[in-house]
Amino acid sequence: MASLYKRIILAFFIGLFPVAIRAQPSLAPKQTIEIGDKMPDYNFVNLINYKTKTAQLSNFAGKLLILDYWSTSCASCIASWPKLLKLQETFADKIQIMLVNIHEDESIVRGVMDRQLKLNNVNMTLPSVCGDTVLYHLMPYRGVPHVVWIDQNGYLRSVTYGSELRAELIQSILNKEPIKVNQKLPPKTFSYYYDQSKLKDVRSPLFINGNGEAGKFIPFVTQSVLTGKIEGVRNISIWQRTDSIHSILTVGNVSINTMYKVAFNDNGFKDDPYSQVDYLNDNRVIFNVTNPKFFEEESSGRVNREYFYYYQLTTSPTTKRRLQRMFQLDLEKYFGLEARLEKRKTKCLVLAAIDTTLMKYNGSEKWPVFNDNGETVWHNWPLPQLVNHLSNSEYYSSPYPIVDETDYTGNVGGFEILNDHVAFNDVLLKHGMKFTLEDREIDFLVVTEPDGWVFPEDLEYLTEFGVIDWVYEN
Repeated sequence: MASLYKRIILAFFIGLFPVAIRAQPSLAPKQTIEIGDKMPDYNFVNLINYKTKTAQLSNFAGKLLILDYWSTSCASCIASWPKLLKLQETFADKIQIMLVNIHEDESIVRGVMDRQLKLNNVNMTLPSVCGDTVLYHLMPYRGVPHVVWIDQNGYLRSVTYGSELRAELIQSILNKEPIKVNQKLPPKTFSYYYDQSKLKDVRSPLFINGNGEAGKFIPFVTQSVLTGKIEGVRNISIWQRTDSIHSILTVGNVSINTMYKVAFNDNGFKDDPYSQVDYLNDNRVIFNVTNPKFFEEESSGRVNREYFYYYQLTTSPTTKRRLQRMFQLDLEKYFGLEARLEKRKTKCLVLAAIDTTLMKYNGSEKWPVFNDNGETVWHNWPLPQLVNHLSNSEYYSSPYPIVDETDYTGNVGGFEILNDHVAFNDVLLKHGMKFTLEDREIDFLVVTEPDGWVFPEDLEYLTEFGVIDWVYEN
């Protein structure tokens, strides 16, 4: 078990986040903790929603301590707050859930909490650490949601995604039942981690020129590769690259249904030489597939990483449309499911132009900034990028697809994005746009199991890497 713990490394590039280190006399700033280690008696600082501004880790002895890392730009983090409050209420003094925001200060955090209370009636009462960068150096990470589990005796036991925050898992831990917990495995380097003698660059062709093959030079050939998930490589890597030698599509460490959502997204593939590829939102797909291995989540909400796959297509330079079609054919070859795009009439959130003179953004600021109330104000965005952000952030869980009917090619900005479409429409009206719920006929991806279809046996694979046994101290 000790060797498995050592394989699950939490430390990676300390310099990933350019933030200053706040001195703490009881802890060397660059000390890091690995799974299975006893935690030092850390001094949590800049606390809000707690009886004091600081607290020692020992204050929570005897409780399961769950640190939920978040940021104001993470919509899914904030959307999980009702679940966190319910879990804390359910298990009362047996656990303590604590929010951790390492970048933003108390005024910004309180502003977001006040706004959630006003707009969504979510009264966030859990303790929250604000702007504590030393905590990041103790347990470094990349990307939120990010959940750290510290057991009742002060040992670091797990580092997971937010999907593992489930009542049944917490109850099993409290009952000291034998369980396995899926781990979040951050890379050891800035972007990627794998045996560097075998894999030099995940964005380059696999098994070509020694990249993934510890042998001699291999001449280039057109190929597609499907493997089981590659542990430690960036989770959910979806990239498209074309240069004078290759066109490469990488869809890495994702579920099968996510692969279909990438392959059939007409707007996902771009003309850029190198870009991240988007995938269809769930509100535009119909999966008539019953096998649980097809999906990234089980019915309980647990992430089903046992059936994540890594796909890469490499060919001579070609068009994005041909690259997409080749991917679709590969999915048919590998998985044997029937997939097609069908026109269907449904309710959509339609973005339309009213006055293009008001739409144009004339300011010099770029990208999002936070105002004094902790609200995120967007500046100087190309409209397709804004629509993509809406679909994959504030409106990711919306049942209504977003349709852009503006025909506008300039940049927009200077407004706050709200997750209530009626309120957001009021904001956009001042900027020459409207955002309304209307009927439209749009493409839906429909994936169906053919008669007699079973999951292909040759695509089964076994791995325990990334899953650990929870150890209980006496």
